[in-house]
Amino acid sequence: MGILLFWLICGLLAALIASQRGNQGCGFALLGFLLGPVGIILTLLLSGYQCPYCRKKISREASICPYCRKELKFKPSDPENERTKELIRKITNSQDQSSEKPE
Repeated sequence: MGILLFWLICGLLAALIASQRGNQGCGFALLGFLLGPVGIILTLLLSGYQCPYCRKKISREASICPYCRKELKFKPSDPENERTKELIRKITNSQDQSSEKPE
C-alpha cells in the first residue's frame, strides 16, 4: 500500500511541475505514476516554457518567439525559481520582524 501511495505522489508531483511550467499535467502525471522518481526527473527535463502570446513551447533564452515572431518583453522565468525567491523573501522579512520586537 505504501509503495502505491509513493508512486501516486510521484504522479501528482510530476503533474504539478508540468502545469506550473505551462504544460498539460495529465500526460506528465501518467509519466510520474508509471516511472516514479524517474518520471519526475523527466518532467523537469521535458517541460519547458511557453510564449505568452501563442502559448507554444519556446527556449528559455528566447527574446523573440520563433512561432509568432513577437518580441518577448521579458525572458520567461522559472516559476519554481520565482516561488523559491518569494518564500526566501517572506522568511527573511518574518525573521527581521521577530528580531526587532522588544522583549
